[in-house]
Amino acid sequence: MANGSQRRHAWLARGAAAIGVAGALGAATAARADGDKPKTSSLSWVRLPGAESCIATQALSRAVEDRLRRPVFVSPSNADLSVEGHVERAGKGFRAEVTVRDAQGATLGKRELQSPGAACSGLDEPLSLAIALMIDPDADRPKPAVDAGAPDAAIDAAAPVATATATATVVVVERQIVVEKPVPAPKKPGWLFDGTAGLAAGLGMLPKFSFGLAAQAILEPPKFWGLHGAVAGFGPSEVPTENGGSSVLGTVWLEGGLCPVHLHGREVHFWSCALAEIGFWNVQSRGVNRAEDTLRLLIGMGANARVSLHLIGPFVFRVGLTLSVPFARQVVAVRTSSGGSSEVLSPFFFNGYLDAGFGLHFD
Repeated sequence: MANGSQRRHAWLARGAAAIGVAGALGAATAARADGDKPKTSSLSWVRLPGAESCIATQALSRAVEDRLRRPVFVSPSNADLSVEGHVERAGKGFRAEVTVRDAQGATLGKRELQSPGAACSGLDEPLSLAIALMIDPDADRPKPAVDAGAPDAAIDAAAPVATATATATVVVVERQIVVEKPVPAPKKPGWLFDGTAGLAAGLGMLPKFSFGLAAQAILEPPKFWGLHGAVAGFGPSEVPTENGGSSVLGTVWLEGGLCPVHLHGREVHFWSCALAEIGFWNVQSRGVNRAEDTLRLLIGMGANARVSLHLIGPFVFRVGLTLSVPFARQVVAVRTSSGGSSEVLSPFFFNGYLDAGFGLHFD
């Protein structure tokens, strides 16, 4: 009787143990089913200019799903994660960058992959592996085989997997993307021309303050000073002489020089030039017994400053100031009827004129 009672207690204990193991296995399986729900993701993949030979969106999504052994990619509105990436030329090779974000748009990590080879297909395998691991860190680990007939082994095998899943850490290096806009190549300097004509007002060229016309031009070669040339004419100006006579004077100036100072803006151009000048005076006598025409010459050195303002297209408005000092001066005089001479012009120690006009500018 005692032996029979002991055997019945042993069978009851074994049955309770079996029921406990089965319950524990069921609870562990249910917990894994709830905690390891596969995540879904959306995929945005762009091949930038020069990387058209790289893997396409459809082929990349198939490669990732083959690694995860399940459908992964859904529409963005239904996805747990979003994967965004692009591939571009990098020197002689290619560079890909992938970013993963959660459903709220927060960045979870970034990966950068590079392939130095001329063929972009060298990125296919690393790229699909990187995206798969970003979606599921355990994607590349083999799944342990569980024998349904061995509950103790199933529990022992499941525990390390659950622990590994809980403690797995994905180390992702955060990188800042700086997109640099291409800078156009600087424009090569070329020849420049600026030519204008207009009115002028001069002092010291004739006995009185006088008006005239002036035309100026600058030709500026690449990487050198501008070449300046100008012509200006003033008069006529009438000066009375003795015995009721008079003399009429007119003058023409020729200028040439170099412009070491030249500043060019988008709408404004400025020059300052060093000049050599030659002036000619023509004198006509009136009301004297011995009327005669005389021609006098003046040579001088000077400088000018001029500004051209763009109007429409090549048309410009110009303002300039020229000052000079004559160093070979001649007194202009005429003979009178009594045989003497009458001075009609003694050049100043300086002269100059202000001019303004319109013209054309090409560069």
